[in-house]
Amino acid sequence: MATLQDTLTQDVIDRLPEEFRVDVANLSEAGQTQVVDAISAANDSGNLADLDTNHALSDAQTADTARENVEALHQEQAQAVADGNFAKADDLAIQTQYQLREVQDHGGDADQQLMQSESDQAHLEWAGYHDGIAQDAAQSAAQDAAAGDFTHAQVEADIAVSHGETAGYDAHLADQGGVSGDHAYDFGASVGADTSVADASASVE
Repeated sequence: MATLQDTLTQDVIDRLPEEFRVDVANLSEAGQTQVVDAISAANDSGNLADLDTNHALSDAQTADTARENVEALHQEQAQAVADGNFAKADDLAIQTQYQLREVQDHGGDADQQLMQSESDQAHLEWAGYHDGIAQDAAQSAAQDAAAGDFTHAQVEADIAVSHGETAGYDAHLADQGGVSGDHAYDFGASVGADTSVADASASVE
């Protein structure tokens, strides 16, 4: 953890306002690292006296708030996937990217996390696409079965299973413990398609 005491010389620390030092200690680890980096850069360039400590602190606090939002959004995203709501999970991934860019805009490092979130979103879009096909096929299977056309019903049921499994696989790939989260998506657990003609038939009774 890059604290002021562990990273900067005592001479540099003594030149910083006492209240500022206390406020920095209340930041997250990432927030403290962000401030220390700004101080170190100013000191190395001989501009420490010109450093706007209030601005540096405000930036770090804003970035910390965005980081907290990212963690909350990750939890919501994981729950949405577990619930099979891939559209919601996709939207949450987009919101996560906005918050990560907020971190970057205020001096924080979020490059890896942003790349991971963009990868999440791509997988979730595909999960939603395949889940839609699975649901449509399951509905067709149910209708065919209700009409007594079990041959076509089985074909549609097989399509539903195939695309349902693909949807589950894509959702599973969305940040399975990646650099910006620890999602434990159940492989294929969110697939809602009927898996057989019998199931399809029962769903319309």
